[in-house]
Amino acid sequence: MWCWGTALLVALNDIDFFSLQDLLDTAHPHHEHIVVALVLGGIVAAAVIVLWGRRRRHIV
Repeated sequence: MWCWGTALLVALNDIDFFSLQDLLDTAHPHHEHIVVALVLGGIVAAAVIVLWGRRRRHIV
């Protein structure tokens, strides 16, 4: 939730919002890169938590 909430705040911080052109521009850092990294990080963190919880149930 923290990753997705932070990604939303970063996305809403810019007036022109999310631009595919800025996302594909790797010469300069843009807030779009931060948003994508936070969203992907949130997905990975959620998957790790689910898998960790599933593994713990099988051990006990």
